[in-house]
Amino acid sequence: MKNDTERDYVLGTNEEEIARLGLQHRVWRPTVLDGWNRAGIRTGHRVLDVGAGPGFATMDLAEFVGPTGEVVAVEQVPITFEVEGVKGSLKVGGAIDAGLEPFKGATGKETAIHDTIFTTIPGSPAYVGKASHYKVDAPAFNINLQGYNAVSGSFRFEA
Repeated sequence: MKNDTERDYVLGTNEEEIARLGLQHRVWRPTVLDGWNRAGIRTGHRVLDVGAGPGFATMDLAEFVGPTGEVVAVEQVPITFEVEGVKGSLKVGGAIDAGLEPFKGATGKETAIHDTIFTTIPGSPAYVGKASHYKVDAPAFNINLQGYNAVSGSFRFEA
């Protein structure tokens, strides 16, 4: 039986489909790179990759624009999250599944840090906790961690 991601994504997300897309990418890569070159994409440019799929072309685009450029990849994938106080979970399709349990300080309140590199939104604290689970299963990444310390800050989605 297919999971929700398989039903929602026409091309599929299973290993066989990712392998097929990888082969397709390798076959067409020289032609696509030539097209980007003729289109004038250069180091330092900002590029939008719509329908990025597993990200094979996105990685090529990142090499094309270099460290001073930017690639934004967009793909239709269900994103779900639950937040209860500082405790929370995040799922991005079938590729990412993470959870955070906050540490509590001597007063019994969640441990927070302010105005540091970990506070991604100005004025919003970052919370220190333990990752109850953290799993990434995507092309070139296969991470499965649990019980490690973690920092979680506020986030926002832009549409």
